[in-house]
Amino acid sequence: MHAFYLEPEKWQELVLTGSEFHHLSKVLRLKAGEQITLLDGKGKEAVCTIKNITKKEAELAICSEKVYPLDEILEQSGFEIAPPNLYLHGSKYQHVFSFWHRRYKMYF
Repeated sequence: MHAFYLEPEKWQELVLTGSEFHHLSKVLRLKAGEQITLLDGKGKEAVCTIKNITKKEAELAICSEKVYPLDEILEQSGFEIAPPNLYLHGSKYQHVFSFWHRRYKMYF
């Protein structure tokens, strides 16, 4: 089953547009009624059916949905997450570093 990314903010609409839509309709040539996997990049996964395809978008309907907590995935994988190598100065660097520090509870 093919997987596609949809921004978390757009999960209420369940409409694929842009490059993800192009890949679905023009490259893979999927049709209405076929199933795909939809990911939000934050641990949410859904099996969806394509309801309708127009020239610019594909409407989807969720068949089943799972949520994988990011903390559990990282713990099970054994990978370590390090703060990004940033070329930011001043308050921007502090803001991003503070986010990573709080999110992943890392001490340097």
